[in-house]
Amino acid sequence: GNFIISYYLGKILTQAGIASMKTQTKVQVIINCWSFVVAVVGSFMLDILGRRHQTFISCGGMIVTLIMIGRLIKKSTNTSGIYGTIAVIFLFQGFYAFGMTPMTSLYPTDVSQYKLRATGIAIFRMLDSGFGLLASFTMAYAMADLSWKFYFINASWNLVFLVIAYFTFVETKGLKLEEINAKFEGKDFIEGITADASSQEGEVTKTGGVVTESER
Repeated sequence: GNFIISYYLGKILTQAGIASMKTQTKVQVIINCWSFVVAVVGSFMLDILGRRHQTFISCGGMIVTLIMIGRLIKKSTNTSGIYGTIAVIFLFQGFYAFGMTPMTSLYPTDVSQYKLRATGIAIFRMLDSGFGLLASFTMAYAMADLSWKFYFINASWNLVFLVIAYFTFVETKGLKLEEINAKFEGKDFIEGITADASSQEGEVTKTGGVVTESER
């Protein structure tokens, strides 16, 4: 749903009854500033709330606010409905910036093995940009044909994503890289690391205050 707000905010505001270009520009500038502040706060909260919980909060909030936007646009025939739509758009962008903005930069790095990290991030960025490009060209037709129903469809997709995240996302808060790998590789990985570290310690002896490597 973020691509809708990012690329088609003017169209959404027009659907909501705000046709003035000056007013639309003001709303866009304020929303961008608001998103920046919330994203900075969300970046610090990742190590407090955890990746999973913050994703659930963000995605759950986006589902609720998209449904509200659809309902308000359907009935935005008066000033109260117009102002309500703007307020909920602010809430939606806040939920997105709070969780998804920092997660898209941090989480792919967390879950990629060190030797595959550059490749993993490159693949993620390619897919993210590719789907974003597709969305930016196709969303306009969907919005024109479906009107307020379009926001309900996006909310349904976010619900599917929330379920997938619940069953597949691994919590990486406060874990070292080896511990994150163990989440995916299993206990054998940790036991191998421990055994390797023990063997290296056994090869080192301390003699007269000087650490020397023992002969094999």
